[in-house]
Amino acid sequence: MNRSKLTYYVALFFFITFAFAAFVLYMRYFHGRTVLWKTDALPLYLNFFIYEGEWLREGFASLASGQGWAFPAYSFDMGYGADMFVAMNGMVSDPLNLVSAICPSRYAAHMLVLLILVRLLLASAAFSEYCFSKGLSRSQTFIGSICYATSGYVLFWGVLRHPGFLNVAILFPLLLMGIDRVFDRKPAYLLVASAALLFGFSLYHSYMVCLVLVAYCLLKFCIEEDAKSLRAFGSFFVRVAGPLVLAGLIAAVLWLPVLLTMTQMGRIGLERVIPVIDDFGYYLYLPLSWVGGCAAPRGAYIGPLPLVILLTVVLAGRNRLADKTWKFITAAFILCLVAMLVPAFGSAFNGFGYVTDRWMFAFGFLTSYSVAAGIPLIGKLRRKDYVGVAAVCLLLCAIFAAGAYGWKNPWAKQGAVCFVVVCVLVGCIVACTRIKRGGNHAAHAGLSQRAVVVMLMVPLLVGTASMLEGMFSSNKGDYVSEYMALDEPWTEMHHENVGRLVSNLDGMNSGGVSIDNDLRGLGDSQENPSRVSTPVIYGMKNATVAHGVMSDNFYSSFYNQYVDDFRTELGVSDHFLNYSFTGVDSRFALLSLTGSRYFIASDYGAWRTPLTYRPVDTGSLVFEGDTRYTVSETPYALPLVVGFDEAASEDTYRSLDMVQRQELLLHACVLNDCEADPTLKDFAGESHDVDFDIGLDDGIVMTDGEFTVSDNGLPVQFTFQGKPNCEYYLVIEGLDFEGISPTEYAEMKGESVTWETRWKEWVWEAPSEGLILVGSQGNTRELRIANATSSAYGGKHDWVFMGAVSGDEPASEITLTFDAWGRYTFDSIRIVEQPVEPLVDQAEHVLSLSNPTIVLGNDAVWAKLDSCQECKYALVTVPYSEGWSATVNGEPAEVLRADTAFMAVALPGDEHCDVELHYVTPGLKAGALISIIGVTLAVVLTIRRRKTRRRIEHDSV
Repeated sequence: MNRSKLTYYVALFFFITFAFAAFVLYMRYFHGRTVLWKTDALPLYLNFFIYEGEWLREGFASLASGQGWAFPAYSFDMGYGADMFVAMNGMVSDPLNLVSAICPSRYAAHMLVLLILVRLLLASAAFSEYCFSKGLSRSQTFIGSICYATSGYVLFWGVLRHPGFLNVAILFPLLLMGIDRVFDRKPAYLLVASAALLFGFSLYHSYMVCLVLVAYCLLKFCIEEDAKSLRAFGSFFVRVAGPLVLAGLIAAVLWLPVLLTMTQMGRIGLERVIPVIDDFGYYLYLPLSWVGGCAAPRGAYIGPLPLVILLTVVLAGRNRLADKTWKFITAAFILCLVAMLVPAFGSAFNGFGYVTDRWMFAFGFLTSYSVAAGIPLIGKLRRKDYVGVAAVCLLLCAIFAAGAYGWKNPWAKQGAVCFVVVCVLVGCIVACTRIKRGGNHAAHAGLSQRAVVVMLMVPLLVGTASMLEGMFSSNKGDYVSEYMALDEPWTEMHHENVGRLVSNLDGMNSGGVSIDNDLRGLGDSQENPSRVSTPVIYGMKNATVAHGVMSDNFYSSFYNQYVDDFRTELGVSDHFLNYSFTGVDSRFALLSLTGSRYFIASDYGAWRTPLTYRPVDTGSLVFEGDTRYTVSETPYALPLVVGFDEAASEDTYRSLDMVQRQELLLHACVLNDCEADPTLKDFAGESHDVDFDIGLDDGIVMTDGEFTVSDNGLPVQFTFQGKPNCEYYLVIEGLDFEGISPTEYAEMKGESVTWETRWKEWVWEAPSEGLILVGSQGNTRELRIANATSSAYGGKHDWVFMGAVSGDEPASEITLTFDAWGRYTFDSIRIVEQPVEPLVDQAEHVLSLSNPTIVLGNDAVWAKLDSCQECKYALVTVPYSEGWSATVNGEPAEVLRADTAFMAVALPGDEHCDVELHYVTPGLKAGALISIIGVTLAVVLTIRRRKTRRRIEHDSV
């Protein structure tokens, strides 16, 4: 690197570091928040970062001590069990996260923030290298890099939501540089290296990037190639596709296991409603989102200054810029605009799933490059160029003002005002460049290019600061709350969460538990392990992964489809997401089946503690604040490996309703995809429907299969005659939600339809989610349901709500409250009574059959079953996967899928049976072999190319 470039990068890194630190301090002192997003950055990135650090330290310690390879691929602490290579995809494959091995857990949140800065710097550096490769000056490159660092994808999808997404922003400019080198018939080393890193990091983003690269190649060929022909393009395409395929081979060990999981996930390819065109409001506010005046700009945000310069390049750049540059930017902008306007393109970029804007890393890159390339236009435009650009900017100002003030949103108004201010500032800067020196008519501008760039930094920073301030201040009660308070990351991890509570169970006594105990207590016990369940998430999702505590909570984009099927077939109603679950809605049968020995509830959720669960010792723990938690225990939780004396076929299981199915699961081992025993003895089921009466609020109209709800918080009361020691379920099949338009809503309420109502109708976006509350005697729990227009829609419509639990006092009512107005359609509604005593008797029977001793190891389960002559199958409540293999008494045994989600092995009828299961990530060995082939091929091609080049040089001499 020469001295001028070194000086440039020092200045760039200093500027971005200073700006990022200012933003972090702004969040800290003005809002008391971190820049870590509650929804994903903490439960995924923080927990997985801590887990990876422990995993690396323990693995290397094992190697150093001579104990051999000890990097387990499987975690029993995430949900019912999960492959961590897959669940942590994008984390474990990120080289920067290797620093977790030397980072203490207490400082993990701070390290995540620091790594965001590192990725931001690398993204800006990669963009700068692309600009330099195009011959742009340092001043042009500098302002373009700042625009890139503050673009919507980098800022919202990366810095403020998913830090790992910044890796795409780093690699994308390098990929384009690699294609340029291939186009110029130079070696493809850069393209192969950057593509291999991308494939290894994220198969999801790789798909999007490859689609964008196809468009880039088409534009580049059509604009820059002199001799255009189908054959010439085919040759160019092969020269680009070859390195990409080679990169895919090299990274196969990382992406193949993920691909195998993705192809089995039900939400991939799920049929959703993709409109031909979006609502009018979307198109009205789309330009406003470019300047930060919309509720969710995300990838669409580019900022006022880039928008002004982009318009200048597109409208007036011809004959002022290099012709190829102007054509490329204009054509690429038109393609991006079409992709934003037509929902089908957003769906195609997401694998023909829901519409997404995560492909807009390309839009942010394009607009940032247009700023860098368009700087020479400043001061060189003619009068008619000024008129054209000014007219379009005035039109946008009018649209922004109409939308902002019609919307009555402070953030939108601030964005509109900011755009006007930036337009005025840019106009003043342009005027300054036209000042002639000495009063003559020399053809040079009054300001140098560097001075123009320095001046343009003012409106650039004004735009970004205005957008951030509007987002975090105008929506302070909403958007700011999505980010963790300063003390929350550590507090959530180590105080108020289920992992912390369970890890302290060993130290429980009448005096309570000190929070200074070791983080691992019961969680370290690997012999006869059991799970803990909670009715809601206390603290942070996935916290048990970092604590090493087995729970029935899970949250990751990559999940085991069989577990999702299991929950869907039983109507478990904690969440509509496929990739997130929290317990089993306090249903005793399912808690017993899955080995949930412990149940933790705070005071406000104590009413959801299942029957048969009794407090452990005093049962109360007090953590920070006044929140109290009760830890309860049941003797009827089945071990993770247990013998069953009966088996049922899948057909028998599916012939039952959702409540009867959970009874059958305690009675027999349900075998999937294979024949079960011909007879199933003595199973009739004890659950049955009960009669009920319905009481409707005045704002609810009930017709055949539909509730029309005219306001929020309106209840429907179901009354019935209950019995002691029973669970009562509200079963709703075919439940769906549809919003009501503002005009129809006004008519329903008997209000006149005004112009304001019609305006709301024009910009109205139909809601995709409804919210309902279910409970009894004033205690409620909520469930969001999504329809097919939602990006999070999981295809679930049948629900079983734990409505009431009868202890000694019989339950008599269940309340269903609609907390979002609209239409709720359904196929049927029933109330089902489930006596708990027969379930307890069956659990005791199963517990008496095999007396198992279970030990969990690295990617292994060992179980010793005694006195199990009557047992026909051993059920293992660990999710089924083709990566598991088994032996029984030392002999290989087939791993059967059982109870939809779990595993079973046939037992020989011996008095003692030793069952062993071992796990290898599916596709890992094949991926490793493909990667070895890819690396070998790359080495051979490199050696061959060098020999060819030397021979050519020798012949020329």
